[in-house]
Amino acid sequence: MSSYYYVLDATLLVKSGVLAATGVVLLAARWLVLYVVMPEEGAHA
Repeated sequence: MSSYYYVLDATLLVKSGVLAATGVVLLAARWLVLYVVMPEEGAHA
């Protein structure tokens, strides 16, 4: 993963956009697991 960030073919704006999108995907996956997959256990965690 770190080697991707140091590749000079992409601009810093593109790299930061990819990192932000990855964060949004991870937060959405966490929300999905906590509130959709197991709502009774996840609501109290």
